[in-house]
Amino acid sequence: MFASGFHSLIICRCAAIGLAVLLGRYIPYPLYYFILTMLAFTHTLLALKSSSAEYPKLLSGSKTRWFFGFIVILALLSAFSGWPSIPLLFVIHHVLTEQYIYSYAKKEKAESVVFYLCLIMNTVVGFVFSGHVNTVIGSVVVMVCLLALLVYAILKQSWIYNKRRIAFEISQLCFVAWFLIGHVQIIDLLMYHFLFWAVYPVFRLSGKRYKSRMLMEQVACFFLLSCVSLVLYPLNSSAPRFIDVDPRQFFSLFHPTEPLFWIGSLHIVLSLALSRLNPRWINRLFSSIRT
Repeated sequence: MFASGFHSLIICRCAAIGLAVLLGRYIPYPLYYFILTMLAFTHTLLALKSSSAEYPKLLSGSKTRWFFGFIVILALLSAFSGWPSIPLLFVIHHVLTEQYIYSYAKKEKAESVVFYLCLIMNTVVGFVFSGHVNTVIGSVVVMVCLLALLVYAILKQSWIYNKRRIAFEISQLCFVAWFLIGHVQIIDLLMYHFLFWAVYPVFRLSGKRYKSRMLMEQVACFFLLSCVSLVLYPLNSSAPRFIDVDPRQFFSLFHPTEPLFWIGSLHIVLSLALSRLNPRWINRLFSSIRT
């Protein structure tokens, strides 16, 4: 069902970065934030749908159900606390998905040196967007790590084995270019993440039928959620159009919190239990709880 070419990873990363930059620079902020929030809901709902086969396993035992409930509450509490827990939580999510996407797609385990150099790059990129690392320092660290990757591959004579992974990681220079052309913040990284995962599954699927189905699902979900949102709330205001109709009243505890926060937090924490892009120790943790 999946195509074998690894070039889709590079194309999707570069395209997602480029589109996120264009949206951030040329779209008015209210519209930008609206698109971001609708992408977040679409991303989360489709991720839950694609992971539906994991639910029976996850909820098979009483111990698992208690733990599952605990992490859901943890997600909502992190959303309620807002900053700084939201950026930190998303940086962790970014690092995990970016770190393991190549290994998952190519079924190849990276050498330890390559693994840790990539881990440093992904972590630094995340913390630049969250504002914890200066853009210049972050750019220098990424370029030094890329140079170290090249030197390591040459000295260890493992260029043939690692060339595809290194080619993929060179696309991190797109992040460097992004840092240097203007101010970045955590919502820009969110936009990149949602755009990448909107495009990548479609790009990787082989067969027009699968591609069309995935694309239509995403477009339909985004369109329907946008329509519902615009019926209930004006684009430029968080106040409801109708005084007596405010869905956030059902989340009274989290009423002051942006919907983007709690849907993002819920998705990130659930991905720890459901995603196959996590490190083995996380997967083993959930496996041990199920038994």
